[in-house]
Amino acid sequence: MIFQGMKAFPFNSTVVAISTYDEYINSDCQFILLVIDPSYVAMYCKDSNKLMDLHNNAINQGYEKVR
Repeated sequence: MIFQGMKAFPFNSTVVAISTYDEYINSDCQFILLVIDPSYVAMYCKDSNKLMDLHNNAINQGYEKVR
């Protein structure tokens, strides 16, 4: 099993450990990418325009079950 989590914080912001969605929402973290095996990828992004771009790109690249 492969598990990788990457988080993006703005420069000079406070970097904190994030274990829950509420912690993400209440932090300075702007983006989270979670990869669990090759079959499950989750992205959280506070910028709705960037999130829509990521969603559209996944569809355009032929990924299935994109929500």
